[in-house]
Amino acid sequence: MNISPQAALQNALKQQLQQEWRTSLHRLRARQLLQTPSAWLALRVPGVDGFWFGSSDADQPQWMPIAGNGNATLAAHLLRSRPDVGAIATGCGRYGQHLFDVHGRMPGVFDEQVRHLGKMRASARNDVAALELGGNVHWLAGQPLLLGMSANRLVLNAELFEKCAKAYVLAAATGQRVKPLPWLVRVIANRRLINDEKAAAARFVNGELPEDSRPY
Repeated sequence: MNISPQAALQNALKQQLQQEWRTSLHRLRARQLLQTPSAWLALRVPGVDGFWFGSSDADQPQWMPIAGNGNATLAAHLLRSRPDVGAIATGCGRYGQHLFDVHGRMPGVFDEQVRHLGKMRASARNDVAALELGGNVHWLAGQPLLLGMSANRLVLNAELFEKCAKAYVLAAATGQRVKPLPWLVRVIANRRLINDEKAAAARFVNGELPEDSRPY
C-alpha cells in the first residue's frame, strides 16, 4: 500500500518523538526533577491528532488521542489551549517543591527565568484558567506543571526552574527582601519568550517541530 509523503513524514515524526520521550524522561530522572507523586510526561506530535504520554516510572509511552482520559485529560487540555506547547511534565526537584510549599510563586528575579519560564502568576492553586495566560511553570492538581515548546526545552526549563528555585528559597530564608529585576528588563525578556511561543505555535500548525529558543 502506497503512503503519501505527508503521511510518511508524520509517521517519522511520531517515531522520532517516541524516542525523544524516552530520552527526555531519562534526563529528568537522572537530574531528580520528577520527585512528585504521579509524575508524567507528554509530547505533542505535529500534524497528528494525538500525543505520547506516560508516567515517570514507565519505560515506554502510550499513544493518546487529544480527547485523552485519566491523567492524560490534563495533558490534552494543555495541548488544546496552549498551541505553543510541545512538551509537558508534572514534577520538579527538591527546591522547586519547597518553593511551591512555602512561597507559592517566585517573582522575576533572574533574567534566564523571565526569558524562558515567563511569569509565575499570583493566582490561586489549581486555577486551570491561568494555564492559558502563558508562562511555563504552574501549580495544578496538587503538583507542579512544567511546559516547553520542545522536549529539549522542557528539560532545560525544568533544570532552570530548580536552579532558580534553589537560589530564591535560600535567599528568602534569610529574611531579607529579594528584589525582582527592573521592570524594563522583565518586559523585554518576557516579550522574547512570547515571540518564541508564537513562532512555535505557527510551526505546530504547519506540522513542523519548533526551533529551540536562542540563549538569552
